[in-house]
Amino acid sequence: MVYKSKNTPLILLMYTLLTVSSCQMTGNEKGIEESNGRERVEQIWHPHLFFSKQRNVLSFPLWFNEKEICRKGISRITFLKFDKGDSIPVGQEKNTIPNESFEYVFRANGTVSALAHKTFLNGYSIGESNFRFQDFQAPNGHSEVQVQNSASEGYNLNGITQNSTWQVFDFLDSGEFSSRYQKVSEDQRLFIVPNKKYWNPLDIDKKVKPRSQDKVILGTSMYPQKIYQVANMVEERNITQFFYRNGFIHQVREDNFPFSRKTTFEYTNEGLCVGFIDSMFSAEMVVESKRTIFHYTPDSLPYRIEHLQRTEGGDFRQLEVFQYEFFEDSLR
Repeated sequence: MVYKSKNTPLILLMYTLLTVSSCQMTGNEKGIEESNGRERVEQIWHPHLFFSKQRNVLSFPLWFNEKEICRKGISRITFLKFDKGDSIPVGQEKNTIPNESFEYVFRANGTVSALAHKTFLNGYSIGESNFRFQDFQAPNGHSEVQVQNSASEGYNLNGITQNSTWQVFDFLDSGEFSSRYQKVSEDQRLFIVPNKKYWNPLDIDKKVKPRSQDKVILGTSMYPQKIYQVANMVEERNITQFFYRNGFIHQVREDNFPFSRKTTFEYTNEGLCVGFIDSMFSAEMVVESKRTIFHYTPDSLPYRIEHLQRTEGGDFRQLEVFQYEFFEDSLR
């Protein structure tokens, strides 16, 4: 169903009372906002995870604010993505076949239970991937992932291959300095180092011991400070840095020579994230820039995203439209 304003009847009050106790802030939701005096406006997503490469890391399904998903009683969100948004009249999106769709299914406690990704070409479905996530999330928000079936995109019934854009990591162990994970499709390990005491090149090399193909996260999976790979033991490469300001994600910077990228998030005075500006640089010159605008309902649910890009070849507008389902709908 497309989002509609909810006037919950009295018969659903008991459902609300039963679920509110399960909507408490989890360990995954706690973090940077506790260390300052101002709290952000609660939203259904974590923009720094949902609108970055972390969205493709399936083993840490932390893209959504579990507390807010639970409080609003959301059971399903479907994103319809249109590459040529200018050609679609407002209000006609549901009658138009998208280029991609992402369907996230939630448990009553707000955690993600499943994801279905579909791709379309000229009105025909050309690929579908379905994933399920375990109910219990281990420390760092890690979840076991099951690949149900996939028709294309480098998947097979045995799991995820090296050609896939999705990433899955198996948990290896957790020690004094880091937690270790093994990537399913290739010989790459992921190290999460939460303690700032060890965030220096010497300790990373001697205590964590990443190889050149491995990845290191300084911080937590929910609030990473830096993600990078090493070179020559102590040098850093393929760096992604996350900058927070007053408990809000302010900017994400990627450095992958010869290009760099900055994603700067924009907020209202009340702390509601209304979009971001994404710019790519080469030798400090802007080579590409895109602005993304979030549109909200009166209930502060995003229902439409516009991606506006200006290039020498002309202006382009991509569009994403949200469809919501609620647990209360199944009780009617």
